[in-house]
Amino acid sequence: MLITAIAGFIAGIVVSEFIGMMGYLLFDQSMGVKYLPIVFAIVFACIGPSIDRRFIRVGTRK
Repeated sequence: MLITAIAGFIAGIVVSEFIGMMGYLLFDQSMGVKYLPIVFAIVFACIGPSIDRRFIRVGTRK
């Protein structure tokens, strides 16, 4: 769960920076979502274990 939260935080930073760059290039002003890295970390931490369980369950079928 900690690894997925860290990955979500990093993904949130990347997406936030991408939105900022696109906003600056297209509209000549800074744009962004204020708490996007934190939101991504929470979402990734919640969704990560369920996806992991799904893959473990699929891998153990006989």
